[in-house]
Amino acid sequence: MKFARIFILFGVICLPVGCVRDVVKDVGSRPAEASVVRPDGETRDECRNAIRRARIDARSGRYRLYVFGRDRYDDRFARFLAEYMKARYGIDLVLSEPGDPDRSQCYSNEMDKIIMNTFGPDVLAEAEQEARELFDSQN
Repeated sequence: MKFARIFILFGVICLPVGCVRDVVKDVGSRPAEASVVRPDGETRDECRNAIRRARIDARSGRYRLYVFGRDRYDDRFARFLAEYMKARYGIDLVLSEPGDPDRSQCYSNEMDKIIMNTFGPDVLAEAEQEARELFDSQN
């Protein structure tokens, strides 16, 4: 009987400690969440910092819209459209390609949301159409 009490007491005390030890061991073997690289190549901390930068830039009146496809526009119209968007909306138009090392996916996504909320969801399409009409009338 005394042996049974000791065994039960041992089980009550040691089993939870053993489970906790395994959980701690398991957590310690995983990489830190902040250092996990996301599919776009940025760590979680880098992404948070990029989002913070986008919000600070927008509050300061600096908007940057990334558009994929440098071959989307001819060079003369691309320059004209960039100047038009800067003059009309205060938006810097940046033509880039997927995987461009100078572009942060997190920054770009956050800035896109901010621009769409501030200027409307069709701001780029409207600017392209207006700029194309002006560009064609000048040439």
